[in-house]
Amino acid sequence: MNKTIKKYILLIIILALCLGLLNVIEPQRAYYNLIAFTSVLFTFMSFILYLILKRSLSSSDRQAFLSVTLANTLVKMVVAIITLIVYKELNTHENGRFVLPFLIIYVGFTTFETIFMIDLSKQSN
Repeated sequence: MNKTIKKYILLIIILALCLGLLNVIEPQRAYYNLIAFTSVLFTFMSFILYLILKRSLSSSDRQAFLSVTLANTLVKMVVAIITLIVYKELNTHENGRFVLPFLIIYVGFTTFETIFMIDLSKQSN
């Protein structure tokens, strides 16, 4: 099994444990649709990033890897902000507690992406 896939499975297990613990502290049932949507969204974005970065390693442009990484950071932040704004507009939660499970997922996927980007950059050297 590919090392990146093993790390992804570990990420999903850690995220499930963190979200499960959060659910024990404060029930998250109202936010399941946000949790599911962002998990799928960030999985898709991570997969696309991996493919693009893998391709950039064989590029003659030495800055391609860095450019893709910076573009990903910007796109991911914009998508995250838009997701939160749209979710807030579509749902009538009186508080902003939906942000906590979102942040757990966001930080988890950002950490995962950072780890596989480091691994990919080491492969190019």
